[in-house]
Amino acid sequence: QDLVERSDQEEQDPAEDQVHSRPKRNRKPPIWMSDYDVREREGLLHILEIKTGTEKHKRPTADPNCTVKCFSRSAAGQEMQKLSDLRPPPILLQTILYLFNNVLTNKTMEWSTLYQFVFDRLRAVRQDMVIQGVEARDSITLLELITPPPNSGGSTSSKLGLDVTEDKGRGGIKINNYSAIVDDKTMPDSSAVKAFALQVNHENTHVKEEKVSPLSDALSLSLAYWVRNFVTVYRSIFKLPPLLACVAASHLPFLRRQTLQVMSVAYNGHNLSYPLSKLQVLLLYASEQEAHDDCRHYNIEVKDCQVVFNKNAFNSGVSKNFFSGQLAGPVENTGGEAMAALKETEDEAVTCFREYLRIPSVHPNVNYDECVSFLTRQASSLGLPIQVHQLVKNKPIVVITWEGTNPTLPTILLNSHMDVVPVYREKWTKDPFNAEKDEHGNIYGRGSQDMKCVGIQYLEAIRKLKKEGVKLRRTVHISFMPDEEIGGKDGMRKFVNTSDFFELNIGVALDESVASPMEELLLFYAERSSWNVEVHCSGTPGHGTLFHEDTSGEKLQIILDRFMTYRQQQKDILETKPHPIFSLAEVTSLNLTQMKSTLVPPDLVLVFDMRVAIDQDHQELEELMQSWCLEAGPGVTLTFAQKDPNFGITELDNNNPWWAAFKGACNEMEVNLRPMICPGLDLPAFGFSPINHTPILLHDHDEFLNEKIFLRGIEIYTRIIPALANLT
Repeated sequence: QDLVERSDQEEQDPAEDQVHSRPKRNRKPPIWMSDYDVREREGLLHILEIKTGTEKHKRPTADPNCTVKCFSRSAAGQEMQKLSDLRPPPILLQTILYLFNNVLTNKTMEWSTLYQFVFDRLRAVRQDMVIQGVEARDSITLLELITPPPNSGGSTSSKLGLDVTEDKGRGGIKINNYSAIVDDKTMPDSSAVKAFALQVNHENTHVKEEKVSPLSDALSLSLAYWVRNFVTVYRSIFKLPPLLACVAASHLPFLRRQTLQVMSVAYNGHNLSYPLSKLQVLLLYASEQEAHDDCRHYNIEVKDCQVVFNKNAFNSGVSKNFFSGQLAGPVENTGGEAMAALKETEDEAVTCFREYLRIPSVHPNVNYDECVSFLTRQASSLGLPIQVHQLVKNKPIVVITWEGTNPTLPTILLNSHMDVVPVYREKWTKDPFNAEKDEHGNIYGRGSQDMKCVGIQYLEAIRKLKKEGVKLRRTVHISFMPDEEIGGKDGMRKFVNTSDFFELNIGVALDESVASPMEELLLFYAERSSWNVEVHCSGTPGHGTLFHEDTSGEKLQIILDRFMTYRQQQKDILETKPHPIFSLAEVTSLNLTQMKSTLVPPDLVLVFDMRVAIDQDHQELEELMQSWCLEAGPGVTLTFAQKDPNFGITELDNNNPWWAAFKGACNEMEVNLRPMICPGLDLPAFGFSPINHTPILLHDHDEFLNEKIFLRGIEIYTRIIPALANLT
């Protein structure tokens, strides 16, 4: 109550409102003027914050009545936020009330958009609370509004009296109050509820013998699991009614992994094998191909339709998601119709995308075999030829080709990469390789933005065009590269210097950009050059009790001072720009990434990651760094682990026919573009990812892409690809 009164007092202070532009509670959200000024200036307003009538302007205007402070991460070495930008508890309360009372009640906007907006702004509320150390009393008041109590909201589980939580240890969900449910004799239709609860927690030991169907069948399955009689578990699923069969089937990935692991021990040996067809029937796979894919996932060899188990080779990693296939067996008894209905509600392109996401092509030591197998199947389904180039062992380069009616013309390259950056599972709320889709259509997975989405959008756009009978004049190549996330040294960088690449006769290429949190889509038309610079400082060795001359540490101090002074100069230039985030191409970024030392000789090594401005003279910059080495003294040398040339700029004017065709296709679909300079593409091209209204989460935790945004991207490519390929 005290916090509410203080909030009301702040509303009634006109001077305070005037200083901070804080509108009335429940009518206008409380914000800081600096926050929406910056976001308006840099084009980072959410669609819910844009003033009506300015949505299609080059720089949409913020609506002060709808703008709320967003969540932001600090840059390395900088403070999280200025203390003057933190909202006090009364203002935080007004923010929460506005989000719940005004935003979530919006009937014209899609629920997923509202949810993403409210979720981000509530994160910002919690962020302000933590940074300023809000008192416990006020924290409780605010968090009670944000955090719903257990069993609230009228969900199915709360109506049934189930205390359901996520089971992060093994995936899925668990029911915490099973015993209480079993003992509750007043619950309506208690046997059905108890059976449902038991199927969710089939390993629960607190079960009671009740000869009431369907509870008795569920109980038999649970007890079979406890004695590890997996054959009985699989067969018991057939006895369940459809709904319970679906619930039981949700455990199939976990059960299959356990079964295959047991069989890897039982059938271990060079002379032992198991028929793949029997394995399909036993483990309820829909096809032998699906059983084969699972064996490959767990590193189990299949030869001539015989499964060869090896206990030492078994990969006990993440279980494959059940919904990549469907339950096999008698439809009338297993709930197969229900499972098929679930699959039919999802677009086939989305299913394909999620299957690709489940392949853990993650650094370090990526195994690309599953990716190549997946892409081979896609090429076959499209009726297109596929080539796999092996310039480096275990680093396949995949090229799928759709030949045009005039294959002598310069071609179109649609480029993407198969690899993804590492994940820190403890930071994710979803399994990064399970491609889980929530109730809002958000698909979570490493690579959902960077950039497995674009690779599948290429393929699905071509699938639509081929189904419509479209013929293209120019040939289109769809390439899938390895090791892009670590610089592409064994991927595109090697491929572009081969005869195989020159024979593709590329006229123009499309590659990735990044997600855009606004309406406009980001287009990269040039890149800064990537330099990886190492400075070696050699000095006099000696005993630690003496003051030695000409030491490596003294030289390192000079080098570090010169490089970091240059870094600050570039940073100062960037901060003078009206749109810093869109002006990175005009400065050279420089960051110290590593310090190394050696014993013999006594060297200290500094490693700098640089992105050289597109208008920076490369020779002049290298000579400047060499002068710093001379200044530091003898024994200081400069080497390059990576030194990209100046790739130049793809002109965005009518003199460039490729740009005219690309822009024309976008204009037809009313797709707004914001041209930018990319930090680094492997090939000069248009960098374009049709992902808008999405937070930038590449390389971040809980990376996701909404299925509607994904499908919209396919439609965009169905216009862009013919526009480029039919260019006269």
